[in-house]
Amino acid sequence: MNYWRMAFRVGSQGDEMWEDCRKRGIAAIGYYAGHGEPIVGDCSKLTEGEYNEIWRRKYPENTTGRASLRNVAYRMKMGDVIYVKQGPYIVGRGRVTSEYQYDPDILKGTASEWEHFVRVNWETDFHPMRILLGAELTTVLQLSGERLQKLNAVIPSPREESSTKTTGGTKTRSNTRTTGAGFGTPEINRKVERAAISFVTKHYKSQGWSVKSVEANKRGFDLLCMKDSIEEHVEVKGIQRRVASFIITAGEVQQAKTDKSFALCVVTSAISKHPRLSRYSAEDFIKRFDLVPLAFRASLHA
Repeated sequence: MNYWRMAFRVGSQGDEMWEDCRKRGIAAIGYYAGHGEPIVGDCSKLTEGEYNEIWRRKYPENTTGRASLRNVAYRMKMGDVIYVKQGPYIVGRGRVTSEYQYDPDILKGTASEWEHFVRVNWETDFHPMRILLGAELTTVLQLSGERLQKLNAVIPSPREESSTKTTGGTKTRSNTRTTGAGFGTPEINRKVERAAISFVTKHYKSQGWSVKSVEANKRGFDLLCMKDSIEEHVEVKGIQRRVASFIITAGEVQQAKTDKSFALCVVTSAISKHPRLSRYSAEDFIKRFDLVPLAFRASLHA
């Protein structure tokens, strides 16, 4: 099984075709020369060598386009997984259910009538997540190695899912991992974060603690909690779903390593009717969590 990232925008500033493809249960693509003529026709009637030769003759400079359509026509297989790219977000996921097909009418009447496609069972409740994997201008990118590892740190592979939904009468598995904690849209992140802070505050107060928010002070934790002579510096992470995977800053990690009063409170299912709180001491956090770098700061040598 292979994993792919695929964009559905016409060029870099053109029409977005994702919704049209999602509604039809397909992942489609198309490239055209002057006067709107397709660069290649039905790829199932061409060997890969013939395909490459047509591209070299008609549009030699567009090597990324040639590679992207080649991936759909000759590389994608039934059972492969496609992640949908929209700008800096992954907004959808589905499993390929057919080999390559060609139909000039499959997107008839839409903004761009692409004709090359595979059929896909798109998930019905996938939550958009912000993640950049590099090669951002590549339309169809095979994911492997570090890119796949980085993606799986944010979004679960399909076999980690449990519940099922249906689209077009076909069962598909739903995403059961995290949104919020830095991985969702800004609106979702804010909603999840506020719900988690509120839940942890109520929990501590119910246990007889006084609680003061220090979020605005940038101290490396969110809540200053006091009870008798005990003080805890509580960092809160809210997650919309059930698995504890979240973004944590370098400053917060440093706080956990140096502050003996540090505590991490992770609230999963934060905006559901049944949120769940897990508390970790600084030592527990360092021992039990894997830290995967998602970004680096690059500075030009002097």
